[in-house]
Amino acid sequence: MSEIKPADHQPNDQFGYACYAVVIPAPPEIVEKCQRIEQASGMTRAKAAAHITVKGTFHSIASLDSVKSIIRSITADTPPFQIYFEGAISRWGEDGGYLSVPVTSDMQTLHNALVAALTSLAIQAYRDDPYHAHMTYVQDTQADGLNRAKSVVVETDWGEGIPVAHIDLIGRIGQAYGGRWTLIESFSLYG
Repeated sequence: MSEIKPADHQPNDQFGYACYAVVIPAPPEIVEKCQRIEQASGMTRAKAAAHITVKGTFHSIASLDSVKSIIRSITADTPPFQIYFEGAISRWGEDGGYLSVPVTSDMQTLHNALVAALTSLAIQAYRDDPYHAHMTYVQDTQADGLNRAKSVVVETDWGEGIPVAHIDLIGRIGQAYGGRWTLIESFSLYG
């Protein structure tokens, strides 16, 4: 399948999830910083804990076990690597913002492998390429909340980057508003 269909209102599937994504989870100190930004913004959309997506949102899968098996086979051959925040830029739209992160060759290789292996098994919520690595601060928030979020971001030190030793398959239970993202399984690199 190469169909594109947004997942905001997708019902839960037979496995209990409306949609899925494969992400590089942020360490706890960055998760905490992102939570402060989200709280300041007052956003109500379901958002996963701070992360950098490596395979964008997809849904309508036939087998969750197949998805897990594919991810496991890719991570078994992928060495741990580092994401660097040097050169990262905050970008803002009218209702959200994110930290745009420079894509390393390791990130691109992992992204390419996941996209190639998983795209045909699901309906995509959006196009994965070209790959724009980013960490979302807030989305679908009002102007006053966006301004509050921006003021917190300006005062935030993100550090040098994120060490990547595993990636996570996450799933959203319920719709974009009122639902919640949860960890399905974590996959160690060189696992």
